[in-house]
Amino acid sequence: MRLTPDALLKHPPRRFMLIAFTAVLFIISSSWTTDLMIHWVRHPELVGHWLEWLIAPMLLMASLVLAYVLSTRFQYVDILKPKAQIKSKKALILSVSNTNRFDFLREGDKASLKFMSRNGDDQAPIPLTADLQRDYSTLDKVSRWNWTPLLRAIEPHKQSLKEIRLLVSSGEGGSHSQAGDLARLLAFYLPDVHIESLPSVSFAEPDDVLFAIRKAIEDLRQSGYQEKDIVIDITGGTKTATIGGALATLYHPSASFQYVLTEGNKSVLSYNVTATTRDNLGTML
Repeated sequence: MRLTPDALLKHPPRRFMLIAFTAVLFIISSSWTTDLMIHWVRHPELVGHWLEWLIAPMLLMASLVLAYVLSTRFQYVDILKPKAQIKSKKALILSVSNTNRFDFLREGDKASLKFMSRNGDDQAPIPLTADLQRDYSTLDKVSRWNWTPLLRAIEPHKQSLKEIRLLVSSGEGGSHSQAGDLARLLAFYLPDVHIESLPSVSFAEPDDVLFAIRKAIEDLRQSGYQEKDIVIDITGGTKTATIGGALATLYHPSASFQYVLTEGNKSVLSYNVTATTRDNLGTML
């Protein structure tokens, strides 16, 4: 096999040998150069052979260049890695934006949604069937409701879901005031799933969102779930909240985040933020 620079860097034993060689070369050349300079200061009349003054600094420079190349090739970078397919998860952290006023009416196995118009008049109720796919298709036809994508978000996981955590925004007009309404709506489709609202955070602060999600992941882990069982849906909320949600998978690489397209086929896309070395970057994309 031809030993190209890339092959040397990507093969672990050769990589180790190259790092060890660079370290030894730096130690020897720096010590040699230092000894020459000390000898010159103490005994200027004995400068030494010119060849030593040529070779020692050149070896030192070569070791520094090698060290720089190795440091940049092994430096970690963060990329968004799309997943080929969505795997059903046991726990969902759902980012929730506020929505227009509505009433969720339920009688046994039947339910309906009744939206309030801006002038306060009741609109005709929309019947719900407890069939996720049928109901969000119906809602798409009669209304551009910004919570319809949340129903699409849980559909790929409905067979395995055990836990849902609602990530809600704080402040006046925040989605925290509607968390109970959403929990009741989701319970209609997922009666055996435990649904809980997280403490509200400012969606304008990605760090706050990131902290809240990481805390939720840690709580889920303490409840017996593995990171690979957890998915974060970032469809709802602001763009800054989306950043915090996506970054959470950098700290929890086995978890993933998903996004529901609001146009086109409105499919659910799954990603995670993956840290990798630059020499592996081409294989990750």
